[in-house]
Amino acid sequence: MKYKKSKKLSILLTLSSIALLSIIACEDADDLADGSDTSETLAIYDDVLENLSENVITPSITQYQTSITSLSEAVDEFSQTTTQVNLDAVKTAYKTAYLDFQKIAIHNFGTIAELKLSETNNFYPVDTTDAKEFIEAEDYDFSDILGSDSHKKANGFPVIDYLLHNDDVPLTLFENDDKAITFLDTLVGYMLATATEINTSWATEKENYVANTGIQSGSSLSTHINASLAWFEDAIRNDKVGNIIGKNSPNEEFDAIENALEAYFEAEANSNEDFSIELLESAIDAFEKFYLGNDDDGTEGKGFDDVLEELGKTSIDTEIKAQFTSIKNTIDTRGQISGDDALHAAIQEMITIWKSDFFNALNITDGDGISDGD
Repeated sequence: MKYKKSKKLSILLTLSSIALLSIIACEDADDLADGSDTSETLAIYDDVLENLSENVITPSITQYQTSITSLSEAVDEFSQTTTQVNLDAVKTAYKTAYLDFQKIAIHNFGTIAELKLSETNNFYPVDTTDAKEFIEAEDYDFSDILGSDSHKKANGFPVIDYLLHNDDVPLTLFENDDKAITFLDTLVGYMLATATEINTSWATEKENYVANTGIQSGSSLSTHINASLAWFEDAIRNDKVGNIIGKNSPNEEFDAIENALEAYFEAEANSNEDFSIELLESAIDAFEKFYLGNDDDGTEGKGFDDVLEELGKTSIDTEIKAQFTSIKNTIDTRGQISGDDALHAAIQEMITIWKSDFFNALNITDGDGISDGD
C-alpha cells in the first residue's frame, strides 16, 4: 500500500507551535505590509486576532469537545445495550463529530499540532489488517502515534467508519464480538481525552495568541496563516482530493490510491460519496470562515478580507473570494471527489493565490520556503 503524506506539515507546525507561544512585540515597521506602522494598520491586526480567538477558534474547540462527548455517551449506551436504535445513535453522533473535526483541524498550531490531532484522528486509508489484529489481541494504544506506524493507520474517525460500515450487518458484528465494542469504546475515550486537553490548554494559549500582535514572522497571525495553509495543502489538496486521483502538488503524480477516500467505508456501503463530500465541504467552509473572520453561523467579523481592504489590496480579496466560489461550484457540479483533476486544480489555484498574492500583500514569509504555490 502506498501512502502519500507530506512531512512538511509536521515540521512546519512543530516550529509554529513553539513560535506561537512566544510573546513577540510588534516593533519593526518593515514587517508591516505597506511599510508603515500607523495606528489604523496595527488596530486591524489586533481586531482580527481578537475576532479569530473569540468567534472562530474558541467555538470550534468547544464544539468539537461537545460533539466528541456526545459520541462517547452514545458509544457507552451502545456498549451496555447493543440494539439497532443505539447503533444508529452512534452513527449520527459519529457524523456530527467528524464534521466538527474539520472546523478545529484547520487551526493546526499550539496544542492541536503538538497532540497531532489530524494524524491521530483522521489518518486514512485505514489498515484493516492492523485494526483486526488490535481488536482480536486487545492490544492497542491510540496515543502511540509516534512510536507505532500501525497505530496511526488504525485510529480515529477512519477506523470508526470501518467498524460502523464495513460489515453488511454492523449490528451483528458488535453482537458477536465484545472485543469490537471494547475497541470502539476505548478509541472514543482517547479521542475525548484529546479534545478535553485541547480545550483546557486553549484557555492559556488564547491569552498568548491575542497578545502576540502584528503580522511579522513569529506573530500569531503569521503563524496561524502558515499553519492553516499548510493544513489546507496537506489535508484538503493531498489527502481529501489528491491521493484518490493520484496527484498532490502540480508536478507530483502517482498511481491513484483506490481506498484513499475520507469516509471510504460509508461510501462503499451506500454506493455514493455523499458524506465524503460533506466532510470536504465542511473543511473548505472552515478555511473560508478563517479567511473572512466569520463565525459558524456566518456572522461577519474582522477577517483578512478587511486587512486587504485596509491595505488597498481589494483586488486580491476579490480573487480569493472568487476562487472559493469556484471550488464550491466544482464540488456541486461533479457529485463526487474521485474522477478527473478539475477539483484538484481549483484547490491548487487557491494555494497559488495565497502564496503569490496574499502572502506578498501582507508581507508574510511562506513557512515552507516555497513561493510558487506547489
